[in-house]
Amino acid sequence: MGQLFCCPQIECPSEEEQKKIMESTGFPKDRVCMLYTRFVTLDADGKGLLCKADLAAEIDFSQTPLAPLVIEAFFFPPWTREPETAPVSKVTFEHFCQVFSLFLPHRKENNWKENENDDMYAFMFVFIMMTHGDHDYVKLEDIKKICEFVHSDSIDISKLAKETYDGVLDELNTEKLTFDEFLTLCGPEKLNLNIRHLISVHLGNV
Repeated sequence: MGQLFCCPQIECPSEEEQKKIMESTGFPKDRVCMLYTRFVTLDADGKGLLCKADLAAEIDFSQTPLAPLVIEAFFFPPWTREPETAPVSKVTFEHFCQVFSLFLPHRKENNWKENENDDMYAFMFVFIMMTHGDHDYVKLEDIKKICEFVHSDSIDISKLAKETYDGVLDELNTEKLTFDEFLTLCGPEKLNLNIRHLISVHLGNV
């Protein structure tokens, strides 16, 4: 899908709704209006709710291979600490904004009050992306797939860095990791996985 854009023919949400979303996401007003323009563009039946087909309609999956998993995870509560949780069948505009808020850099720039929780929520999104919310562990083979996408997407990844990733993963004595173990593994002292960059690349096509 194309990049987010503004369209004067599409009215933004009410001031009350804008304020609510700005407070819950940390987004400035222009970002809320921009996302609303995109949301309305995706809303094929005009009912104010998005289904999976709406999000997938214009994606080139050959260019964004993680997109199917991202779309699946899009329908789970975006701010959750629970690995096992139920998805929603339709996405509201507020939910739409909340998912985007996990991976855009606005929070730290604006001294966002939830900075300390941002990484946890972002990694939970990826954890659910890999488990589909069905269980409270992630398989090592799935983490390796995510690492492969990080390597292929980043121009800064060297052969040595890739060997370091593989070495850390191969040292694990388990094939399944809980969320806390996954969070530690992906942190700065281990894989130092740039989850926000990885997912924002795919969200940029939504």
